[in-house]
Amino acid sequence: MKILAVDTSTDILGLAIIEAETSLSKKVLGQLSLFTSPPKHAERLLSAIEEMFLMLEIEREEIDAFAISLGPGSFTGLRIGLATLKGICLSFGKPLIGVPTLDALALSARFCPFAVYPMLDAKRQEIYTAKYSLSQGTLERFSECETVSPEKLIRKLKETPEEVLFLGAGSEVYRGFFQQELKEKLHFLSPNILAPNAAHIAWLGWERLQKKEFSVQQHIPTSRDSSGDDLDTLEPIYLRPSSARLPTSLIELSPFAMNNCLSTIIRDEPKITILPMTELDLDEILKIEQASFPDPWKREMFLHDIQETKQAFSIVAKQREPKSRYQSGGEVVGYAVVWFVIDEMHLGNIAVAHSRRKKGIGRKLLAYLLDEAKKRNCQLATLEVRVSNEAAISLYRNFGFKEVAIRKKYYRDEDGLVMIKELEK
Repeated sequence: MKILAVDTSTDILGLAIIEAETSLSKKVLGQLSLFTSPPKHAERLLSAIEEMFLMLEIEREEIDAFAISLGPGSFTGLRIGLATLKGICLSFGKPLIGVPTLDALALSARFCPFAVYPMLDAKRQEIYTAKYSLSQGTLERFSECETVSPEKLIRKLKETPEEVLFLGAGSEVYRGFFQQELKEKLHFLSPNILAPNAAHIAWLGWERLQKKEFSVQQHIPTSRDSSGDDLDTLEPIYLRPSSARLPTSLIELSPFAMNNCLSTIIRDEPKITILPMTELDLDEILKIEQASFPDPWKREMFLHDIQETKQAFSIVAKQREPKSRYQSGGEVVGYAVVWFVIDEMHLGNIAVAHSRRKKGIGRKLLAYLLDEAKKRNCQLATLEVRVSNEAAISLYRNFGFKEVAIRKKYYRDEDGLVMIKELEK
C-alpha cells in the first residue's frame, strides 16, 4: 500500500510517499520539503505533488490513500492542505486520513526516555503543545493538545521532578527562556527539527487506516470516532478561534435539498435560467459534453454527483424558465459542476453548447458559482484547464484567476494549467 502524506501546518511544505504492508515493512519512497517566507502553499502544493510523482516515477493511480496533518498550526496552511487533499480524494475516490500535527512531530523523539513536548509557535506569545511518554515501547499522548504561554507551561513543569525533552519550532523561539527556567531537567532535540516529518504523518496515517479498518475499496471507514475521517466531517484542529474561522460543517445543503431552491433568473438575459441539475437533464448535457471535450464525462459521473456526492453543486443554464421549479423544462444550453470542500470551491466541469457560445452564458455560470462560493464563506476557488484552451483561460483570467502550476499529462494527452482565485471575505 502506498500512502502520500502532506503537511502544511507550518511555513515548511512537507510531502512524503511511503509503502507499507505491515508495521515492520514500512519504507519511505521519497520526501520533499519546501520553505518559503511568507508561505506559498496554495501555489506550490499541487505542483509539488506532481514533482513527487515524476521524481519517483509513480502514477497517481498507484496511491492507495492520502494522509494530512490536521493541526494545530497555521490557520491558512491547514485550510489549504486539507481542502486540496479533500478535492484530490473526491476526484480519485481515495481514502483520506487525518493525523494530529503534534503526534507526528513527537514521533521524531519516539525512543526518548523523558517526557516529550513537541511545540509549534502559536504566535501571540503562546505555543501549541502536548505531553507524550513511552508506554510499552510506544510513544503515546498523555494530555490534550493545548495553546499555552511559555510561562504557564514552565510553572506546571516545575511542579514535577521528571526530565523533559522539547522539540519543534515553538521550542526554538523560547529556547533561552526554557533553558534558564528548567536548567538541567530540560533536553532539546536537534534545532533542525522544526516541523513534522511528512513520512511520520504517512506512518501514523497508515496505522490509523489499519486500526479503524478502513475499506480501501469503498473509500469509507467502517468505524469512526468523534472526529471522523470522511470528507464531510474531517476538519482541522483549531485550538483557538480565528477571524477566518471555517464553517462547522462541510456542506449543509444536500443535492436533494438544492432541488427545492428557487430558480435564479439572469435579469439581463430573461430567457436564461440557472437551475439545479437533475437526471432529466442528462441527455442534453451529454450531447454538449461529448461535443466539447475529447475525454467527456460519462452519464454515471454526472449522476453520482447529482444523487450521492454531498460536496457537489451541479447547475444548468436553460434557455427558458420552466413553469415550475420542480420541472426540467427548457433547453439546456450550459452546465457546471463544482465541489465545495471546507472553504474551497473546486471547478470540476463547465461547458456551453456550441450554438450558444459567445453570448455570455459561460460568464454567467461562473459568476453564479463564485457568488454561491461567497455565500458559503469560501476563501479559495481552484480549477484545472487544458493549456491549449485559450478561450477558457481568458475567461478565468477575467474573473481574477491566476496561473500557479502546470500538471503534467493531467488530461492524459495534454498538460493541465492550475489556476486559483482568492475570494473576498
